[in-house]
Amino acid sequence: MKKPLSFPSRSTCLVAAAAIWALGIVPAQAQSSSNSGNPAARPAAKPASSAPAAAPAAAAKTPAARAAATEPGLRPGEKPMSREELRVCLKRSDDLVAGRKVLEDRQNDAQRQRQAIEDEAAELKAERDALQSDVNTQMAAFRTRVEELNARIKRHSELAADINENRRTLRGEQQRQFESERTALQTAGAQLNAEREQLVKTLEDRNRAFNAKASARDARVADWNQVHGKLLEEIRAAEAEAEAWRRECGNRPYREDDEKAIRAGK
Repeated sequence: MKKPLSFPSRSTCLVAAAAIWALGIVPAQAQSSSNSGNPAARPAAKPASSAPAAAPAAAAKTPAARAAATEPGLRPGEKPMSREELRVCLKRSDDLVAGRKVLEDRQNDAQRQRQAIEDEAAELKAERDALQSDVNTQMAAFRTRVEELNARIKRHSELAADINENRRTLRGEQQRQFESERTALQTAGAQLNAEREQLVKTLEDRNRAFNAKASARDARVADWNQVHGKLLEEIRAAEAEAEAWRRECGNRPYREDDEKAIRAGK
């Protein structure tokens, strides 16, 4: 038996990952093998119809021998089913065959649904990977700009400290450059803060949309598992009924004329 399948969790970009989900296992088709003992359209052994038997060879034959002569095909002491017993067995056989067809159709439908869920899982994984790659690219670019601004701020701070420690006074163009750089750094810092907030909001929105898809997928998986679990219970019940039919009907002899009469509605 195959193990349950597992699929990748939802996006790990900004929120916690979703739980791994698994699908139930679809067993081999119920009663598909000729060795599985499917209920045939009729019980197994058939004596011939009640044609006239040959005359007894001698009066000394036992009652069992006389019964075998009367019902060709029967073992000594074996009794064929009555017509009503045969009617019940045939009805059970017909019901099992029809029920098996319904279960096979449902099982095939479940397999198609499972395949669709697996395909969706592959698509979601590709989308998650692309989203994560995009996040990494944008965050790397943003970090580079922050590091560059921090380096400029450090140089400007070191210059200001040197001026203060040495009691130097900047005049003319030097003073204008110093003040211009300080203003530019303040503006750049405010701009990066605004961009950071917008970047986080955009990534959270994209991540939220992705997780909504993953949640919908998880709901479909849970529904599939529930429905398929019930289907497996019905398959096991049908297998048990088929085994009971084999014990109670499959190896019992019957009269062919009785079957013809039953099939004719008598």
